[in-house]
Amino acid sequence: LVFRLVQGDSAWIAVTYANMGSCFDKSGATDSARIYLRRGLSMIPGSRNEYLQGSMNIRLGTTYLGVGNSHEAIRLCRVGLDAAERLDLLPMVQRGCECLYKAFKESGNSGESLWMYERFIAARDSMFGQERAKELTRIELTHNFEQRQLADSLASAEQHRTADLAFQQGIRSERDQK
Repeated sequence: LVFRLVQGDSAWIAVTYANMGSCFDKSGATDSARIYLRRGLSMIPGSRNEYLQGSMNIRLGTTYLGVGNSHEAIRLCRVGLDAAERLDLLPMVQRGCECLYKAFKESGNSGESLWMYERFIAARDSMFGQERAKELTRIELTHNFEQRQLADSLASAEQHRTADLAFQQGIRSERDQK
């Protein structure tokens, strides 16, 4: 934190506060977590970094959810989900939907809870599908590369064999002439 404060870059200071807040949240110190997350959120100037604002709102909403304040969690996670949708960031959409699903469920709003759960599952499945497509593409590219490498190796071995045969033929010719 001291390093980031000396640098003076408010976005990195905000990220540092957010990370500290998340650590406090995971350790059960939710009061400290909320303080650091709010401090981090306040460090982001205006709408300069919508990703950070959205992500921190979801983190803060999740922290409020952990202490039973579902109404504040709904407000914050909605702000974060809106940012995620504007930025078209599927992982953040998934986190926002999951937070809202849990918050609506805790507040007794089963209709909204179900809607957010369906969106959460759709985002998760879509991310899984994207990852599978990337993995299949990687496998295919690796296979193609290995096939080309094998073909090159076979061609090189054939050239060496042909050169060896020509050399040995030349030696036999010289022997036969003597």
